[in-house]
Amino acid sequence: MKIVQSFWTKPFLSGGKGMAGTRLNGGWPEKKFNYFSWALSCLQLRKYYDNVQLVTDDLGKELLIEKMQLPYSSVTTDLNQLDKYNANLWALGKICAYARHNEPFLHVDSDIFIWRPFSDRVASLNLVAQNLESKIYKNKDFLTYVVNSFESVPPYFSYALDSPETLCINAGILGGVNHAFFDKFKNEVFRFIDLNHDFIENNISKLNSEELAILYEQILFHALALHSNQKLDYLFPGIAEYPINIGVFYGARFNEGYVHCLGSFKSNRVTCHLLETRLKEIYPTYYHRITKLLVKCEI
Repeated sequence: MKIVQSFWTKPFLSGGKGMAGTRLNGGWPEKKFNYFSWALSCLQLRKYYDNVQLVTDDLGKELLIEKMQLPYSSVTTDLNQLDKYNANLWALGKICAYARHNEPFLHVDSDIFIWRPFSDRVASLNLVAQNLESKIYKNKDFLTYVVNSFESVPPYFSYALDSPETLCINAGILGGVNHAFFDKFKNEVFRFIDLNHDFIENNISKLNSEELAILYEQILFHALALHSNQKLDYLFPGIAEYPINIGVFYGARFNEGYVHCLGSFKSNRVTCHLLETRLKEIYPTYYHRITKLLVKCEI
C-alpha cells in the first residue's frame, strides 16, 4: 500500500490572517514540535513501508527533504499550484494530495505516529478514514450558516443538514482502493471553494478556518460518499468519536499501535515532551540535525 503525506507550507509557516483556528506550526505550540512531529511521523512510516511519498511545494521540499533529510521514497511539488489560495484554507493541500494517485493509497497526517503496520483489512477497503464522528456539536450550527449564507452549496449538504446528527469522517488517515473517487471529491471541494471565494474573503472575520475545513473536507467527504453510494469504512469502526487516549503516546497499545495528536492534544506539554523524547531516543541523528537547524534559524 502506498503511504502519502502532504505539506502545504503556506498555512503551516504563516498561518491565515483574519480567521480563528489557523494551522500555524501545524497547531503545535512551537515550531520545533511541528518539525519533530514531521520527522517522527515520517520515520515511523518508513520503518514499516517502503513507499512513502511526500506531496508538497518548493519550500516544503527544501525544508523536509534538503535540510531535514527525511527519508521519503519520493517527493512531488504539486502543491505549488495552491499559492493563490488563502492560507486559512489549509486543508486544500490534503485535498490535492488525495487526488493525484492511480493506485490504492493511504494519506497519513503529520501528527500521526504508528508503532506497527496498518492491518491488511485497511489496505483492502474501498474508502477508509480514521473514524466516524457524530459528536462535533458545532457542526450543525455552522452547516446551517453555510447553507443559508454561502453563494453556492452542494445539493447533498441538505442530507447532512436534515439528519439528526451532522456526520463526518475524521481524516487523520484517508484513502482506499477507489482512488478514482478522490478526483470527484477534489473537484467538488474546489468548486465549493471557488464559487464561494468572494463570500469567504469578505467575511473572514466571521469564519473559523477549522470549522470551514471540517465542512469542506470531513462533512463533504462523508456526504459525497453517501450520495455516490460508495462503501465507507474506518480504521476504528463502531466509534462515534475518536478513540479514548488517541492523542497520547501511552495510548498506542490500546489503539492498534496508532497515535494521533489531534486538536487539543498538541497543547499538552506532556505530549510535546514525549514527542521530543521519542524522536531523540529513537532517531538521535534526525533530532540533533533538526535542533541545529532551528538554532541556526535555517528552518
